[in-house]
Amino acid sequence: MPETQTNSVLSNLDQIEQKIFKNLLQSELSAKLLNEVKKQNSFNFLPSDISIENANINKMISQFNNIILEKNNLLVEATEKNPLVIQSQEQLIDLRLNILNSLIIYIDKLKMKLDRYNGSKQKSNSLVGLIPKRQVRLINLEKDLLLVSNLHSYLSQKKEEALINLSSLESNIKLINEVDYVLESKTNKLRTIVMFSLLGFIFPVGFSLSLFFFRGLFIDEEYLKQKLTDINFLGVIKFTKENVSNGKKPIQDEFLKRIYHNINLQIPKSEKGKSIMITSCIKNEGKTFSAFNLSKFVASSGAKVLLIGTDLGNPDLSKLFDQKKYNNKGLTNIINDTKNDFKELFEEYKVKTNQFDTLFGGTKTNSQISIYNNKKFDDLISYLKEEYDFIIFDSAPILFMVDSLELLGKSDYVVHVFRKKFSSKKLVNYVLDYKEKYKPKNMGYLITDDSKPDKFIDKYGYGYGYGYGYGYGYGSGVK
Repeated sequence: MPETQTNSVLSNLDQIEQKIFKNLLQSELSAKLLNEVKKQNSFNFLPSDISIENANINKMISQFNNIILEKNNLLVEATEKNPLVIQSQEQLIDLRLNILNSLIIYIDKLKMKLDRYNGSKQKSNSLVGLIPKRQVRLINLEKDLLLVSNLHSYLSQKKEEALINLSSLESNIKLINEVDYVLESKTNKLRTIVMFSLLGFIFPVGFSLSLFFFRGLFIDEEYLKQKLTDINFLGVIKFTKENVSNGKKPIQDEFLKRIYHNINLQIPKSEKGKSIMITSCIKNEGKTFSAFNLSKFVASSGAKVLLIGTDLGNPDLSKLFDQKKYNNKGLTNIINDTKNDFKELFEEYKVKTNQFDTLFGGTKTNSQISIYNNKKFDDLISYLKEEYDFIIFDSAPILFMVDSLELLGKSDYVVHVFRKKFSSKKLVNYVLDYKEKYKPKNMGYLITDDSKPDKFIDKYGYGYGYGYGYGYGYGSGVK
């Protein structure tokens, strides 16, 4: 209803105008009273009951005038040095300062209210301008609706008339002789052949171009080498959810050997154990797969290895073990246990296999408290470095979990995992950003590749210097 909307907006504007007038009046009265208080050299009576709508200011003015009256009564029988007169003088000084501060705050509040009133007024004015336009649109819609209704009635009437005429005509028609119709189908063979030929050419080309464009959105080795010039390329791992067959295991071991060799060249030498953090930007890039297989290989070379599941939000590490045989207690249970010794808890919760030890993420989690910014966590890692040659963290994706960023500074080496034809090129910029911001001590990256076995071996097994024997080529190494 345009009339109702107009009346409502105009009534709102009237209320806003009254509020603005009242606000300006209060501002002017407050400003005059402020000037009156400021220009007093001696303490004189202040004007009271001047319609300032602030009970606190009015109360202080009343107190101020009462103290002046009491002081004047004292001066009739005493001098300026009388203790009661001095006390009254000090009260007047404090009260005058409070009145000044209260007036300044009150005037600032009035200015803020005035800004809000002006904004509401501007909004209401814009609504008043829109109402006539909306009314015109409503009238046009009503006209269109009436036109459509009349047209529908007219066409319905004509339809009824046509049906009546048809029924009257059919009764007068008599069939004299039946006629057989022979339909001759004429086709243009040349046009059909040309059309199918074009379609046979366009579809494969279009599919190839689409596939090329789609693959261009994801990383490959050459793209990473161009972008990550300051980060060491460690090597490639065959990524598969199935167990590697005995025929392919020597090749996989060679790739892991290369990665382990490159990390050893860069990681600082120390008598204590070294901590290696393995992370990625997003899920399903092969982070846990790489951490597990690297731990397994390093342990097979004679080193004492501990794999810790630090992905507390989505702990996939425990899925690689028999969950019926082992409970999932681990790191968080140790950190959050304030009664027992963490060394005894570690010995209780660790999963010991023939190759390496594993500590799961744990079952006792608290998303509001970071376990990595905890002295007990630092003490635990220091103790583990005395017991193990390598501590490998299977951390959470670094793009989504702050915990992984906190773990960067506690790791001697950071390995970032990319998955070929899966990881987006946009993630490379994020890796460069967190390297620049958090400055990890040492950093490298590896690529997981889930290509078909024959293509994988042709590309990496031979193209990178591996034949049927073993030997290092030029495709990987430390820059």
